[in-house]
Amino acid sequence: MKKLKSILVVFNGAETGNGHLRQAVKLASDGHCEVAVALVLPSASGKPVLVGVKDVGESARSAIARTVTAVKPKVEEAEPQIQTILEGRVDEAIINVAKERDCDLIIIGRGLKAIEAKPEKSFMESVTARVIGKSPIDVLVVPRGAQIKWDHVLLAIDGSRCSEVATGKALALSREFGSSLNILSVVNVPEEAYGDAPHELERLVDKAKKFVGITKERADSMHVRAEAFVREGSPHERIVNLANDTDSNIIFMGSYGRTGLRKLLMGSVTEKVIRQASCPVYVVKSC
Repeated sequence: MKKLKSILVVFNGAETGNGHLRQAVKLASDGHCEVAVALVLPSASGKPVLVGVKDVGESARSAIARTVTAVKPKVEEAEPQIQTILEGRVDEAIINVAKERDCDLIIIGRGLKAIEAKPEKSFMESVTARVIGKSPIDVLVVPRGAQIKWDHVLLAIDGSRCSEVATGKALALSREFGSSLNILSVVNVPEEAYGDAPHELERLVDKAKKFVGITKERADSMHVRAEAFVREGSPHERIVNLANDTDSNIIFMGSYGRTGLRKLLMGSVTEKVIRQASCPVYVVKSC
């Protein structure tokens, strides 16, 4: 799998946005890839727009410049590329910027607590949900105050094609950044199914052990330190719990392409993990 070559970080001019902008620029520096910034601010009408640095106040320009030069002082161009004004929905504009710049990762703050887009909540919070739901490009969702680090990676797999694509990316980036990798598969069998199929749980556990075993062998062949886990229960709870128990810095999960906001709101495992995880979640969309 190819390395990251271009990152788009979504920045809203606030202190929280500055935090994940700083983290994103450091990630780009460590990975030797390009970084672009989508600066999102409310317009005079109160509706969000995506603007370029030249179109906003001096404080926003200075904040971006200070952040980039402080984290990545040795680059030839001190400032990242900043996208100019785009019309239409902000989520669609962000995705279009990423496509136009051939980005392979969008980094955005979580903001999913207002996924229902209540009027009194920040517009960035609903934008985040829509980018996750619609983007064909991978999205790294960063909770407030979290750091983007690669010391300990958690990969959640289920044997699907999307899970396989997520595995390839997690393995490649773990090798690139020298990370340790925890591989998890969760078996979830409703209690009422036990009576009808008493051996079903045992069969699914064996199947999950096969998934994680094969993935660990791949990691070993790539000289990535890896450990395999199989857990029983609610998938999102077991994923978040293991992330906490192992001090994971980032969680990798597959997602079934452009599911749309409606799908995202229906309570997918990925969406629940994003809501509850204290570390960033890397949502792999290219499957």
